[in-house]
Amino acid sequence: NMFGVTGNYMEFANRYGDVRIIMPHEEHVEVDLLLLPGGLDINPKTFKEIPGYKTSNTDIFKQFFFDERLEKYVDNTPIFGICLGFQMLNVFFEGTLVQNVNFHPQSSGRWSTAHEVAAFNDSKNKWEVNSHHHQCIKTRNLSKALQPLAYHFEKDEKRERSVIEAFIHRELPIAGVQWHPKFFGTC
Repeated sequence: NMFGVTGNYMEFANRYGDVRIIMPHEEHVEVDLLLLPGGLDINPKTFKEIPGYKTSNTDIFKQFFFDERLEKYVDNTPIFGICLGFQMLNVFFEGTLVQNVNFHPQSSGRWSTAHEVAAFNDSKNKWEVNSHHHQCIKTRNLSKALQPLAYHFEKDEKRERSVIEAFIHRELPIAGVQWHPKFFGTC
């Protein structure tokens, strides 16, 4: 569990090849795929906002990687972001985040689903996902460099709410999901 890499991530990534943990002192490591894992909140300063009252601590190692190392991978390495990694990619490409989404359903446990997501181009194509986040990307926050693939939609008496749950970069081999596929055993 050093530097936020849990056993679940290691098992998940190991199904697709050898796993290499990139240490903070390493400038750049050649890898076939860079997996950006989930974790604590991204620093709101990164997307030019004042911290909200519910923003929690950041993981200093992941924030350091985002601030100092991610740029070295973007143009020449396929990247997949999960949860925090998904949010970091959006911010990297000049998107923003909602710092505390109080209406979004959350999973009761790591292995349980919380809500449906729908394919962006086919709202009848839906599936259940887990949800363990309080920061999110709403449609208006998504970077123009990213194309939405899936979303969660809610409607109540007052308004409609749409949260981006998956995206792909429009030109680069970069994608991400807001949920945690490592808990479902598939991706």
